[in-house]
Amino acid sequence: KKLLSILLCMTLCVAITFQVMAWQGDPNLNPPGQLPICKEKVTLTIGIAGNPNVIDFENNRMTQMLEEDGNFELDFVTFTVKEMLEKLNVMVQTGGDDLPDVLIFGQKTRLKNTTLFNWALNGVVIPITDYVKNSSYFFTESMHASGTDLIPMLTMPDGEIYALPAYARSIGNEYQHKNWVYQPWLDKLGLTSPKNAEELYEVLKKFKEQDPNGNNKADEIPMISYYGDVKYLIRSLLSMFCDVGNFSDYVAVNDGKLYPVYITEEYREGLRYIRKLIDEDLLSALSFTQDEAQFKALMAQEPTVVGMGVRPSITTALPATDTRRAEYVGIPPFAMADGTVITPYTPTQAHPSFVITKNCKNPEAAYRLGDLICSEKYTVMTRWGEANVDWVKPEEGSIALYASMGYEPYLKETGNISWGSPQNQSWFCEGPYVRGYAIPAGMVWNGSPLDSEYRIAQIMPEYVGKGPKEYCANLIYTEEENNIIAEPLMIINSYVAECQAQFVTGGMDIDSDWEAYVNELKNNDLETVMKVMQGAYDRTR
Repeated sequence: KKLLSILLCMTLCVAITFQVMAWQGDPNLNPPGQLPICKEKVTLTIGIAGNPNVIDFENNRMTQMLEEDGNFELDFVTFTVKEMLEKLNVMVQTGGDDLPDVLIFGQKTRLKNTTLFNWALNGVVIPITDYVKNSSYFFTESMHASGTDLIPMLTMPDGEIYALPAYARSIGNEYQHKNWVYQPWLDKLGLTSPKNAEELYEVLKKFKEQDPNGNNKADEIPMISYYGDVKYLIRSLLSMFCDVGNFSDYVAVNDGKLYPVYITEEYREGLRYIRKLIDEDLLSALSFTQDEAQFKALMAQEPTVVGMGVRPSITTALPATDTRRAEYVGIPPFAMADGTVITPYTPTQAHPSFVITKNCKNPEAAYRLGDLICSEKYTVMTRWGEANVDWVKPEEGSIALYASMGYEPYLKETGNISWGSPQNQSWFCEGPYVRGYAIPAGMVWNGSPLDSEYRIAQIMPEYVGKGPKEYCANLIYTEEENNIIAEPLMIINSYVAECQAQFVTGGMDIDSDWEAYVNELKNNDLETVMKVMQGAYDRTR
């Protein structure tokens, strides 16, 4: 046995040595992780969309630091947000000879995986798989720190990787469907927060009938939302009857098999329940028609007229100094009749954000630039700015926003830059980055009980880990699959959303119109769509 162990160890060492020797990297580059990246300066052209929150990419502080750390000269080709993908597609269709060396994408220019793979099949972007395996340092380090293996999310149907990602985990963003209630009303009526459909109905009914705001007027609105946000409320209510599946298309997973939630009897029962709430004016029908400004106007009324809501944060619907921000409290996710809790879950996606084109004469150097941007230093900088200028390490005694979940203080903003305002310190999250929970969760609490992030953090322990055990995310289709699925999936999703609103508001009858609704979905190739989705899902497992 000892001899066998020695032989195995020797074989492994030889294999590792052969792999290292077999990789012939760019001789102008220092070893991965060593700065500067390039021995002799390398010039790269960067295609990027202009951002109203970035004054000038060429002279941006983050650009200057990247050029210094990498020994790069970065020249920017700037597109408008509206035209970027359109112009790039035209360039691709004409052979791609005019493309910059590197293409960078952000939140307003999201590159779909299907588009990226199509570009790859057309030969205008290059695979970076070998660079990820052999020339990574910072990306690998950040990926491990995030606690997520991003490789399956980035791998295309041909087995290659073509982009570095924008990937930022946030506890609050992954569990967006948070239930909020006005605690003073519960206290006045001697109620506890509702845990299931039956208790919710009783609480809403008492909010409506027992004048909890004490003005002797029947002006209370037990539960309400607005047109752009009602999706959160609907999904939270439906979760008392079924696993609602994906945030975008109501597709859930059971034992490895995808199924459309929106044709199940459980979903149908959930619609009946919501219809009952609306019919009895416990859930305001205004939720489907009013806009955010009208919703905020109702929230700001005094005395208070809104009892409950479901959204990522209800406090942001109130002015920053309104003390009622602390009185709307988060409550745990609702349970099904048997006590099961499957709160809606929105898994963090790895969006393709850094792509190297066929025109790049120094592709490994370009990859190393992307690798550097994915480092902790630049992952933080692209969002919060420069260390010791725009943010500082917390002083002793600081409290992290998510201290209740065990997170340590990580950074404290100095106020030098303000999120959403023009600045020239960072790229404002354009391009790649890899962040786990610890960085945003470690932001220092400002001490105000009215702070919206603090209010979110207080309830998150009740949500984390209570999503579905299996879920479907980040499906990547081949060109053939996308051609099959794109149009019918768009039609199906639109029809489901339209009918959902009609079923709960009375435009369609849940009993007499249900069969026709299901048949219409089947007539729009639902079976084919699910088959293609299942195939794409199986490749990720």
